[in-house]
Amino acid sequence: MIRFIWRNLWRRKERIILTLVGVLTVSSGLGYLFGLSESNTGTVVDLLQKRWKASYHIVVRPPGTRGVTERKHLLEPNYLSGIGGGISLDQYKTIKGIDGVETAAPVAMIGYVPFQRYVEGHRIEKEGIYRVTKTKAVDHGIRVEKEKWHDYIVQGPWYSPLDFRETERVYGVSLIKDYPEKLMISHSVLLAGIDPVQEARLVGLDRAVVSQGKSRYFDKDKVSITNGEILGKTYQRVEIPVLISNQSSSAVTYTWTIERLDLPFADEKTAVETMENVKRRGGKSYLDTLDAEGNPAVVSYGGRELFRQMAVDLTGIDPLTGKPAASEGERVSLTLLDQPISKPSPLTYREAKSPFPDRWPLAYEVKPVPAEKGKEVVGFPLQSGSFRPFDYFTATLHFNYVGFFDPSKLNIAKDPLTELPMETYRPPSAKWVLDSENRPVNPPKQLKPTDNPLGLLTQPPTMLTTLEAAQALVGDRPISAIRVKVSGVERLDEKSQARLEKIAAEIEKKTGLITDITLGSSPQPILLHVPAVGDLPELGWIEQPWVRIGSAITLFRETKLGYSGIVAGVIAVAAVYVLAMNGMFFLARRKEVAILLAVGWRPSQVTRMVLLEAGLWGLLAAIVSMAMLTFAHAQQGTAVPLDRLAAAGCLAMGLYLVGGFVTAVMAARVSPYETMRTGESDPVIRRWIAVSNRWTLAWSYFAGKWRRNLLSVLTIAIPSALFNFFVFVTIRLKGVFYTTWLGQYVSMQVGPAHYAAVGIAWMIAVLTTTEVLWQNVAERKPEIALLRSLGWRDGSIRFLMLSEGILCGLMAGIVGGAVSLFWINGIYGTVPWKDLAALSASGLIPAVVGLMGAVIPSEMAVRISPLRELNGAFVTEEKAERYLGMAVALVALGCLIGMMGVLILRW
Repeated sequence: MIRFIWRNLWRRKERIILTLVGVLTVSSGLGYLFGLSESNTGTVVDLLQKRWKASYHIVVRPPGTRGVTERKHLLEPNYLSGIGGGISLDQYKTIKGIDGVETAAPVAMIGYVPFQRYVEGHRIEKEGIYRVTKTKAVDHGIRVEKEKWHDYIVQGPWYSPLDFRETERVYGVSLIKDYPEKLMISHSVLLAGIDPVQEARLVGLDRAVVSQGKSRYFDKDKVSITNGEILGKTYQRVEIPVLISNQSSSAVTYTWTIERLDLPFADEKTAVETMENVKRRGGKSYLDTLDAEGNPAVVSYGGRELFRQMAVDLTGIDPLTGKPAASEGERVSLTLLDQPISKPSPLTYREAKSPFPDRWPLAYEVKPVPAEKGKEVVGFPLQSGSFRPFDYFTATLHFNYVGFFDPSKLNIAKDPLTELPMETYRPPSAKWVLDSENRPVNPPKQLKPTDNPLGLLTQPPTMLTTLEAAQALVGDRPISAIRVKVSGVERLDEKSQARLEKIAAEIEKKTGLITDITLGSSPQPILLHVPAVGDLPELGWIEQPWVRIGSAITLFRETKLGYSGIVAGVIAVAAVYVLAMNGMFFLARRKEVAILLAVGWRPSQVTRMVLLEAGLWGLLAAIVSMAMLTFAHAQQGTAVPLDRLAAAGCLAMGLYLVGGFVTAVMAARVSPYETMRTGESDPVIRRWIAVSNRWTLAWSYFAGKWRRNLLSVLTIAIPSALFNFFVFVTIRLKGVFYTTWLGQYVSMQVGPAHYAAVGIAWMIAVLTTTEVLWQNVAERKPEIALLRSLGWRDGSIRFLMLSEGILCGLMAGIVGGAVSLFWINGIYGTVPWKDLAALSASGLIPAVVGLMGAVIPSEMAVRISPLRELNGAFVTEEKAERYLGMAVALVALGCLIGMMGVLILRW
């Protein structure tokens, strides 16, 4: 039967050559892509697995703390410093008791505590009236903001007849004692509460304690609450243990400039006359107009020195050196009486239009807050505006020093591709990239955090205390957030993700709190617009790394979807091609099958013949596919897995067997009666529109055989959809499938391999179109012969067939474009309106593919002559038949030898 099959095929030697080209194209393309996709997918998953870690897996927050940014799964890096409690200790205990929760570390942002102390100033020797100008300079990294105040003091034989306030109002001078010999400075630090046991498990805080003096970790330190009375006023004194950071990033500098005014003040009489003259001329307003004499004296203290002095006062140890140190100036009190403590407050954002959407697709604007409330609160000299709402509470605190800790020694994930906000120990970062005119800042400048509780970037807590202390100060719901680690999520897979989602859902159900899965997240650069606020001018735009929730698992899924989608798309095109090839080949031999049945062949014999023929093609395809898979692995220097090798061969064989089965079913339904059918018309064809020119005639042919032409449309549409998607990724996302830093590092690059896959699919689509149109030509030979006999020229016949191919391509372009838009919207949640022009231009390629597929059938149609059509004979050459058989055998043998050679070398 094999010899009969070969003889039968050779009678149509042009079709067998076309089929052989198709087999080689399909099998080699599938084999190569199989190896490429497996290798690339494995590489990406391995890289993601190495970064499947984080300081915590789930963050739990109070209800109502989600902002506008989280609609797009973005977690701002300032979120911890903006939550002032909201979770109770009972809810915390419930979370700790959930099965699977390995660590639950709460953090309670209590507030900003102002410290005030006197430092050594300048001793005035010469009598007179002095102007003392105090300047507070805050270095934000991109500019230095300055606030200035000035007072006037009298040094000499003059005594005011009025009280303190009246003297300042009438004479314009201050009666501050020992000023400026002693200068007062203030410094705000953030106080936060933790669970010492859980924090030690989460970040190793106990191992970060500095071994110096009596420094130690928390150990059953209690909170003491006592009542007292000062000057007839009762107060509640809260005594709390504190662990102090030995690092400070404060960029504040206080400078005092002391200068003598050019006024006579030699003796008591002269001094009185001078002061009365000042009074008559307007007091302070008059003094502001006077010039100073000589060189001014300058006293300056930086933020680092302020922090050092505060730490020395509280502990007796210099945090910068670790050695015992004595307080300089007047020691700060360990008890703060009825001090205003600024509550943590969040930044609020609104969506903004990015000035450079290709570089920064997402942009927001920080909403300024008018600072009306609390302007008169001592210790918080607020400006006319801020970025956070202000609120405060008062408390009388006493600090019990426990020890120092070094934040640099904490066990915190420092991988820049997967780091999470850890504002308990490190400040958020930001870079100034565009000025207020949207001009690039070159080079970009790094912003610095400040000790301003209402500023844009705030410092991490300087002092840590216990949850018990936080509850005593804040109330029943002191906890701002709980960072949770889950057991059993060591590998990046769907099982680990499902476990995280299950525990997060259980936390929400049992506590009513909100959760976010942070394991597998990655920073994503976001553009923030900083507008003018109060006296501060508009800054422009800053870039800040926000956290894209679930980046790793999304990349994992996109990797599977991407490479698997490429292979699946090519497989789908190959399957349609095999189906079309078998179907068209059967239609060409339909009358032969009817003759075989008429001369006595049983339907089972016909079915066996068809399946055997498909099996032979499938065997050749399997050999070539396995050879190409082996070549792909050898090219990348990887071992060839036998299961993949077998899968590639079985897939190629399976495609042809399935196509053969469909053909066998069609052959079994053929009736011997069909041997008697003759004529030039097809009884099933329908004309949908009136034929008035060559285009409408081509459309009538296309629509009349729409079922088989649909196969051609599908094979062109699938790679067209893939191509449009890759064009979108290349243009819009700069060739990267995901926009986070992790995605830029490990995600798929839209490169030659992807476009090669599309090219292979288009080659198969060309073959499919050729098969379909070839059969159309074969069935319309009498009609084409009639047209030629009526005077149609070769160009008209060729145009008619090429038009059918173009129509197939245009229809495929429309279908592929619609599918790609649906795909883009499903993955990225956007419709690329701005890129529709480029996508539409790429939609012309399917028309070219259809045109290429119609070239050979058009030439076949041109060569049809009425005389040869009436003859209806087949011509064969024995020598050519023998050479073709030898060529097929040599191709199969070469593939086998090459595959075995690579396997032997690899193993």
